[in-house]
Amino acid sequence: MLGHFGFSYIGLLYMLMLQVPNLMWARRKPAGYDPSGENKVLLVFERAGHIGIHLQHIKEVRRCSIYCAK
Repeated sequence: MLGHFGFSYIGLLYMLMLQVPNLMWARRKPAGYDPSGENKVLLVFERAGHIGIHLQHIKEVRRCSIYCAK
């Protein structure tokens, strides 16, 4: 019903493109960096994206639990 689960090289590429800049930033933060000066609009978009991702995950888990139980 759910198809074939396999390894995706494109998915790996996307994950690397997301994670590498974050790891670089975490290791080399500028001295005296203060996040209070960040753009508030971008912060709202970031938080809304996080919420959207979590809601989509919950939706997929519920969908899978319905179809996988059969």
